[in-house]
Amino acid sequence: MPDPTLILRRANVSRISGQWQHEDYDVFDGEQDVGRIYRVNAADEIWFWGVSFLLTNRKSYGYASTLEEGQGGVQGRV
Repeated sequence: MPDPTLILRRANVSRISGQWQHEDYDVFDGEQDVGRIYRVNAADEIWFWGVSFLLTNRKSYGYASTLEEGQGGVQGRV
């Protein structure tokens, strides 16, 4: 099975309500929301990534030093 192609959508566009940060993205595999990536601290350039528990049935999250590394963390668990 090929790896899914992940699409990042800014949280303020993909979520009707809620709170989000400036560098906050929802991660989609097609139209399915599979996770989230956001910048924890702009000064340190640290990103948090997480995959939906409903998808994995376990905790799947971590930290990355770039947005691209965060995408890789999600990609490896979807």
